[in-house]
Amino acid sequence: MTMPPKKKVAGRSNLHSGRKKGTWPLLGPKESDIQAQDGIEVSLQHERFLTVLEHLPIYIYLRNMDHDIIFANQLFRNYFGDPSGKKCFEVLVGGSKPCRVCRPSKVLTEKRQQQWEWTEPHIERTFHVFCYKLKDFDGQILILEVGIDITGQKTAERQQAHLVSAIDQASEALILANAEGTIIYANPAFENITGRSADEIIHSSLTSFVEESLDPLRVPGFEKAFNDGLAWRSEISKSRPDGHRYDIEISVIPVCDHHVSGTINNFVVIIRDITEEKKLKWHLDQKKKLEALGTLARSIAHDFNNILAPIIINSELVLSNLAEGSSERSSVALVLKAAIRGRELVDQILAFARPSDRQTRHFRLVPLIEKILTELRSTLPDNIDLLTSFNVGDDDFEGNPVQIEQIISNLCQNSIKAMKAAGGSLEVSLSTRIHEKSPHKHLPDSITGDFFLLSVKDSGTGINPEHLELIFEPFYTTREKGKGYGLGLAIVHTIVTGLGGMITINNNPGSGCEFLVYLPRSPVSQAGPKDEAELSQPRTESIRILIVDDDKQARDILQIILEQQDHTVVSVDGAVQALSLILKPSEHFDLVITDYLMPELNGLELAKRIKDSGLTVPIILSSGLQQKDFQRLGLSLADVLFVGKPYSESELHTLIQTVLSRH
Repeated sequence: MTMPPKKKVAGRSNLHSGRKKGTWPLLGPKESDIQAQDGIEVSLQHERFLTVLEHLPIYIYLRNMDHDIIFANQLFRNYFGDPSGKKCFEVLVGGSKPCRVCRPSKVLTEKRQQQWEWTEPHIERTFHVFCYKLKDFDGQILILEVGIDITGQKTAERQQAHLVSAIDQASEALILANAEGTIIYANPAFENITGRSADEIIHSSLTSFVEESLDPLRVPGFEKAFNDGLAWRSEISKSRPDGHRYDIEISVIPVCDHHVSGTINNFVVIIRDITEEKKLKWHLDQKKKLEALGTLARSIAHDFNNILAPIIINSELVLSNLAEGSSERSSVALVLKAAIRGRELVDQILAFARPSDRQTRHFRLVPLIEKILTELRSTLPDNIDLLTSFNVGDDDFEGNPVQIEQIISNLCQNSIKAMKAAGGSLEVSLSTRIHEKSPHKHLPDSITGDFFLLSVKDSGTGINPEHLELIFEPFYTTREKGKGYGLGLAIVHTIVTGLGGMITINNNPGSGCEFLVYLPRSPVSQAGPKDEAELSQPRTESIRILIVDDDKQARDILQIILEQQDHTVVSVDGAVQALSLILKPSEHFDLVITDYLMPELNGLELAKRIKDSGLTVPIILSSGLQQKDFQRLGLSLADVLFVGKPYSESELHTLIQTVLSRH
């Protein structure tokens, strides 16, 4: 009986066809069985088997003990190329000899399945590999390797690792809650911001965490947003376990299921520490207020000083004609004192806008402080004792007496209010101190030198530590509305730093507070104004003075004062008239006193015309503006001696003597 010829299985390459000893097919009947079956049926079985292997989403290859690849499916060929006639190490690693450590071979030595992860650098794919030991029907040992592409999974894992790392290192606190609002995670920044560990809030209620520091009026709004699955944001002030207050911006965001509309899977809470941001905003707001205050002060200073000038001068004129001890004299003295305080109030406001604009001179500190404290003592409550101590030798100081008065008055008033209820003692002392480094941790070490140390100490309630960092800020006050404007200590700080000094605090909450003001000592400036005794002998004879001012009231008052000092006075209401008069050969003036703001020509333009004409007559420029205003306008005062309004009769007399001593 003749057997029909054996049919060849249709293959996709020579790896898929033929039947040699030690080669595929792995599964299938023995040859004797094949001969007993219909050849077409066998071919179909093999074709189905190959089709399954070809289309599996994993790579598969089979090799023998000689490293020959005897079968590879389509995905393997797509990744690594056609392995026909090649060995596994040539195809997979591009080697010319077997790998030094052959991981698939471990299935033979360890007699168990092997698995590992492998990244092929050329195709940049990562596989989870499984290796098995098999035998074909002839008993030949084969190694089957299956590789599952996990590149996407590894990429996702890396992205997740990056995300986790970013969340762990984020400066914002991130809290994750489940759909029921139970907190299940908090990153490290949560502890940095709140001072609480994540363990404290894990498994707790998200709504309770938010509402514990939320204003009761805002709770319903949060609860409605939470229950409706809406995003919610707010700013909250909270306290750390150590009592330190901080401000946060908190956002609660629902995370919805993309596959099921309206279904919330989680809630993400983002907490941002805005403490410093709010402080910066607060400082900027204060700066804007100061700028507005400065603009207002500059706007009213000129006119207000012009109003005060005739009040001060006329009051002095009236006082000089009233008998000592008369009731009329006391009344006029009060008017004069009020006008002077009005002038100082303008200076006090301008101290914020332009702390360095104040004119300085040399004076003795101790007599000035004693005078200030004498006036203060008369206003002290009966339950407060004032103690003083002055331990200085040379107390000559270069500054502005009004500023020193502001420093002492504001510090003392602050202490008095701290002791008003229980009483106590107020100690004011002045000593000298040399510092080679900053005496306070908040001050730079570069602030060194020889200082006057002014101490104002009280036995009051001290300062709440929470307020300590803000007490020198403008408009910051802890008093009831209408009982304080937050300017006193801010003025002190502005003046002291403007003088090149510094101020520190020894604070003892519950038992008192001490302000230490360091004022720099400096030698008498050689270019500065000299004491009256050092001036050359003043000219005491009558001189001829030209007054130029478009304000008749101011002109008339000034003329009365100068004539009482035995001077001959001519007054005109404008610079053009003054110029035509002074340039006449028949006219001679020893001094010109001119206002600045006038029609046609201002005071500086008049001074320049006079100088250009060749005349050397000294000129005093008087204005309600401040000296630095002219500098900001780019106007030079080199040709004049400047005096700010309002000024007193004695100040005017001293100024005239100074001018005459130099000419």
